[in-house]
Amino acid sequence: MARVYQEAHMVENLASSMKLLQAQTTELTKKCGTHEERIKNLTTANADLATKNAALENRMRAIEHNSAARIANSHLLPNSHTPLTPLHDLSTNRPIRHFPKHERDIKIMSAADVIQVLQGLDVKTLGMSQAEKKGEVRVQVGLPREAKSEGST
Repeated sequence: MARVYQEAHMVENLASSMKLLQAQTTELTKKCGTHEERIKNLTTANADLATKNAALENRMRAIEHNSAARIANSHLLPNSHTPLTPLHDLSTNRPIRHFPKHERDIKIMSAADVIQVLQGLDVKTLGMSQAEKKGEVRVQVGLPREAKSEGST
């Protein structure tokens, strides 16, 4: 009888251990799902950071190029036939479309082309007149603003 009692006690202990293991397995499965979700979120965040980092590197290369281009353009003689060194769009690091080839071309640029150049350089143009925008293009290119013609008094 003692042996039957011992076997029953062992079966009861095994059943209790089995329930405990099942509960722990369920808990581990839940934690695994939580960790998988965290890993997925971290992977997404890492990809976002890599994209933003690449965009910043691209922007920095454009800024470096534009600084050198402005210096080169600032050494041109006024109204010379030497072409301007084109600036690059800050978001793409590619030459800005419709960039003026020569200093004199700034005067005849269309309003849309002026805005496109300034937008490529992240210059805010809201509230500026067309003359002010063209003056800003000159400054951004590395040239001095044109002197305003003085009216006779």
